[in-house]
Amino acid sequence: GLLDSLYHEYFHHYQKAHTLDRVFGFDNADFNHPEQNAYLPWWWIEGAGQFGSWFARDYWKSIDHLRYLNPDDPTYAGYWESVDWGTPAPNAGEKYNSLDDHITWSIDQLNSTFFFAASQVQNTPNKIGGVLNAGVNDENCEGWMAGPSDGWYQGDPRRGQGFESNCPSIIFAAGTQFIAYKSSWQVALRDIPADYYELGFWGAIEKHLGLTELEFYAEFNALLRSVDASTISKNYAPPGWKIPDADIADVVDFPGIRYYGKKTVAPSNPGMTTFSFDVDESLDAEPLIDGLLVIRHLFGFSGDALISGAVSGDAGRG
Repeated sequence: GLLDSLYHEYFHHYQKAHTLDRVFGFDNADFNHPEQNAYLPWWWIEGAGQFGSWFARDYWKSIDHLRYLNPDDPTYAGYWESVDWGTPAPNAGEKYNSLDDHITWSIDQLNSTFFFAASQVQNTPNKIGGVLNAGVNDENCEGWMAGPSDGWYQGDPRRGQGFESNCPSIIFAAGTQFIAYKSSWQVALRDIPADYYELGFWGAIEKHLGLTELEFYAEFNALLRSVDASTISKNYAPPGWKIPDADIADVVDFPGIRYYGKKTVAPSNPGMTTFSFDVDESLDAEPLIDGLLVIRHLFGFSGDALISGAVSGDAGRG
């Protein structure tokens, strides 16, 4: 949970940093002054930050604070054997033998988002009720269509009729992976933020996917109905949808992001396979300090920006 939370909340910082002085989300946009808004829809704001397990898969064993969760570590003291599995935990499977088991479970959940979305909009007998933080309970979402009203947060009355429905969880779970499927993970997680200050979110989508807002939603809705969800496995997804086997730092060159006013730079991230978790060189592994710094490093901050989060004169990316 700690690593997922650090990744998710810092991803919000990364998203916000690239809106510069524009209003961040669609839900608090000033529609009387459209030039002041980036118009980020809630489903991408929250959904694009759901990939902490992809990051954790390749780095958790190098984090000193998490050694107690690694049965292969010489200092392991039997944590998993002493867990009370009768106590339910959110976003968790059952009876892990290692943190690897939880990470695998989480990635399996992310890889089943297409089936979740398709089975829900088709209301098939084999539908699943949710994945990770997205849930529909027992609601019938047959006939539900994603659309512009999904810019507002789920439950916002400005959505109009049916605003209390849980069905918008479908695009929260599947929208970012749909972008990756239509383009690439680098577009979904890096190039959209690089361009939405200048172009707005939907202008960035049109630049990289060739789709207007209405075309995007139409293709998303059509894809979820392009297969018979009652005949596919939970693990089925179109090419490019699932979490890659490669390290996130190799798939998405975060430090090479072209932010507003700066030209695109050459790929700069060689991965983080030898990266020290004690990035502030304090000789202590402090999860809420060093953990945040590791994630800042992933997103390309160095110098004073790495330590404070502020982009100053001697700060850089990569």
